[in-house]
Amino acid sequence: NPDGCQLGLRANANGVDLNRNFPAANWKEGETVYRWNSAAEERDVVLLTGDKPGSEPETQALCQLIHRIQPAWVVSFHDPLACIEDPRHSELGEWLAQAFELPLVTSVGYETPGSFGSWCADLNLHCITAEFPPISSDEASEKYLFAMANLLRWHPKDAIRPS
Repeated sequence: NPDGCQLGLRANANGVDLNRNFPAANWKEGETVYRWNSAAEERDVVLLTGDKPGSEPETQALCQLIHRIQPAWVVSFHDPLACIEDPRHSELGEWLAQAFELPLVTSVGYETPGSFGSWCADLNLHCITAEFPPISSDEASEKYLFAMANLLRWHPKDAIRPS
């Protein structure tokens, strides 16, 4: 989301929160707000969900990519909730929690209509959300680069096995 990076927001240049624009069954029209840290109820930035589900070119591109490559699982990186959200509590989720030294949770604790994760659930595509803590990009790179590189090579045999 280059627009959002420039604006310091999660919205694109159209004011659309791209992670509420996916064509998920739970998509909702209108405005949305979001949590910007684990203690906040909401952030007082109002964003839109789009004219319709999947209306934004960034959303369309990611949907097309997922349909084309048909991955077995995906990891979606976000911030600043400092957790690994894996509704399935899978081997990969456990591995990520250990590798990133973040708690493993089954839910971030609030609804995410029209999110990438909701859309993946509709497709029965295993989606894990890695929520970094509220740190700078430089610090995140230093702290998590090794784990991210290892994620690219992750295989179930590498997973943590329960004792």
